[in-house]
Amino acid sequence: MSITLMLPCRASDWDQIEARMGLLEHLVGEDFPIGLELMGPFSDFLERGNLISDVMKNSRRAREMMPDLRFSLHAPFDGKNPMDSFLTTRKENLHSIIKLAENLRVSVVTFHASHPFSYEGLKDKSLKEIRTLRKNNIKEVAEVFGRLEFSGLICIENGTGYIGDETGPTKKIRYAPAFSRAQDFIDLNAESREIVSSTVDICHLSEVLDPDQLMSELRKFEPVLRHFHLSDGRGHFRPFFGPAFEEGLIPGRGKIGEKGFKNILRFLLRISESRELGLVIEVLDKDYVESESSREALKILVEWLRELQG
Repeated sequence: MSITLMLPCRASDWDQIEARMGLLEHLVGEDFPIGLELMGPFSDFLERGNLISDVMKNSRRAREMMPDLRFSLHAPFDGKNPMDSFLTTRKENLHSIIKLAENLRVSVVTFHASHPFSYEGLKDKSLKEIRTLRKNNIKEVAEVFGRLEFSGLICIENGTGYIGDETGPTKKIRYAPAFSRAQDFIDLNAESREIVSSTVDICHLSEVLDPDQLMSELRKFEPVLRHFHLSDGRGHFRPFFGPAFEEGLIPGRGKIGEKGFKNILRFLLRISESRELGLVIEVLDKDYVESESSREALKILVEWLRELQG
């Protein structure tokens, strides 16, 4: 078993695909398997329910150039908002996405976690009501995904946590919508008969946890963790006041820091001894062909991984 180092790219853009393949080949070499996480809006992939030929052509071309290249899919989203969840997406689109994943021969498809309740809608609810909403949300997702058939892994990505207004009348309230903490995913995995696993976005997790809390929560994900999104971030998520958090930073340049990331990588290396694990470097680039930030992040991560492996 092993860790696969991956970069995200738009599946319809051959220039991005080719540039990122070259970057992975040059900086990773034969130290680790490499791969791409395909992404983009529905319009990039499907037209009237049919797979767009350019996407298939690009994936075939990439495999011809690099037969061992691995692929995952970040489920396409409706409209312009990449945070749209599957529960705000028409249910029939789920079947289209799974069919798309099969046609593209990806090993993992990740769906964004659902955030069906607005912050304002949650603010005045009791903790008992919040727990009921969370339980029902997990049950609904398990039922929907439990009916899907896919030869690879179906994963749900953790969203940002949710805490109450620490300065106002809800000072004592601390709660989270479903799919922000490890226990949500453990419950979902059990409810779905182990069909649904977890993609952990460490930057999302760090938005509401301090670095010393991060590893404790991450370890709880171990039974269901199958895919990983990696970047650093800065700030803290503040509901009711708007987000004050910058994500997509190069590892070591934010609140997680070098020490935090080395602890995370030790953990991932250990669990990769018993399972295949994709590690997607999700730093923000101004240009996904030039990939300046991704280049620097990849260099750093490969150096740290080599160091930790001895």
